[in-house]
Order: sequence, then structure tokens, then C-alpha cells
Amino acid sequence: MSQTVEVTLPSSTLYVSGTVNQQLVTWTNVWGDTWQAEADRSDDNIYMVELSVTSQSGVVTSLSTVLFYNG
Repeated sequence: MSQTVEVTLPSSTLYVSGTVNQQLVTWTNVWGDTWQAEADRSDDNIYMVELSVTSQSGVVTSLSTVLFYNG
């Protein structure tokens, strides 16, 4: 079973790579500033996200956050 996770990033974001709960996932810009990935569902509905975000100007930024979803 999987969980769609999403993050909102600056509009200048060109490319996103990273992990959810230490598993490499593919991030897709689905609309506006929203990026989504499909991750394995966690038992506790907590998702630790580590991202490498590349802006249109070529600046790469590392970000991390924790997402909570209702089961």
C-alpha cells in the first residue's frame, strides 16, 4: 500500500530529488508550487522527507521536514 505525500516549494523550483522514510522516491510537480511522491505507507502515518531542491538559477538546497497524514 502507498501514500501520496506532497510538499509546497518555491515557484523557482526546477527539480526535486529525495527520500521519504529513507526510501528514494520520484518527485513530480503536479500543479503550481506543489510537488508529490508516492511512498510506502508507514504504520504510524509519519513521513520523514529529505529533499534536494534545485532552483531555476541552479542553486541546490537541502531541506527536511516531517509530514503527518491521517490513516
